[in-house]
Amino acid sequence: MRRVKSFKEFLNENIKKTVKKIDGKIKKELEKKKDLVTKVKQEQEKGDALSQQKATLSKLKMKQSEVEIQKQSVKKQIEIQKSQLKTAKKKDKVSKELEKQAKDTKKETDK
Repeated sequence: MRRVKSFKEFLNENIKKTVKKIDGKIKKELEKKKDLVTKVKQEQEKGDALSQQKATLSKLKMKQSEVEIQKQSVKKQIEIQKSQLKTAKKKDKVSKELEKQAKDTKKETDK
């Protein structure tokens, strides 16, 4: 016999599947950002002009990484909302079908 899941369990399961990949991208960007922060610190410790330019470049890459993290976070929120909407539609459809079946059953018993 199949186990009937609650609405919240079903919703959470779908969301986990959808955003797992996005979470991996965010994690990768966070690691990249940490590496860039250490690189900037190392370059700033050196006093020459070339090191300062490298540090500036690393800072720009760090900003780019931050923007990518924000982009992926927004994408994750969009996917969560899509999943919630899709599940709500399914729930609504099923409840309407059950209501219709209940009316049909009631008509049959009344006859």
